[in-house]
Amino acid sequence: MTGSQRNFMTTIPLVPALIVLSMTMAYAQDVSVGKIPDLQNWKSKSGKTTDAVLFSIDEKTKKLTLLIPKEISFDDLDEDSIKLARKIIGERMKAIAGEKLAKTKAEKERKETEKAELIAKEKAKENLAKSSETKKPETKGGDEVDKDGLVLFRDTMKGINDSFGGKITGVVENRRRKKLGYVQITFILLDESGAQVGSAVANTNGLEPGTKWKFEANSLGVSFHSYKLNELSGF
Repeated sequence: MTGSQRNFMTTIPLVPALIVLSMTMAYAQDVSVGKIPDLQNWKSKSGKTTDAVLFSIDEKTKKLTLLIPKEISFDDLDEDSIKLARKIIGERMKAIAGEKLAKTKAEKERKETEKAELIAKEKAKENLAKSSETKKPETKGGDEVDKDGLVLFRDTMKGINDSFGGKITGVVENRRRKKLGYVQITFILLDESGAQVGSAVANTNGLEPGTKWKFEANSLGVSFHSYKLNELSGF
């Protein structure tokens, strides 16, 4: 700190009888570049007040130093001081512009990140929906599986995994000439490796001739990758 700058700063005891004030150009030079500090109101025990910026505080000596702004005409300053003031203001404005640019860039990156996360979530939902569509049983023949007059329509079958495990839905028709008191359909559930992980069962009573039954076979808490028909019977 130069001698001229030191004259513009006042060291003040923390418990003063009177706050002694002085004016300083160092206010503009010593504050953080790009940030115009807020002035605080300081008051002595005698009641005298001033608006200034806290520069430093020394707990050992019980003193603090305040920076106090003052307007000074160019006519009262030499050329070097005017150049210094313009340099400081130029640096400050450059720093402010840099901060604005950084904030704009950060906001753009944040929005791009949010957009990417949203796209990823939507993609994950799509993949989950696709994965929940389990494979239909690989039964040889046409679109129908006929078990002694009980006919399963393969194109109506659908396997879905959900939070409760999974289920298999479809339609069975009674093409026998008599009413069936009890009809049951059973599926074997498989994981991705083809290993059996459980079964799903559905049944109904009193299926009339020529009547279709919309079944829902629940897997009882077991998720599965694919399934195959195990049994379709009635009596």
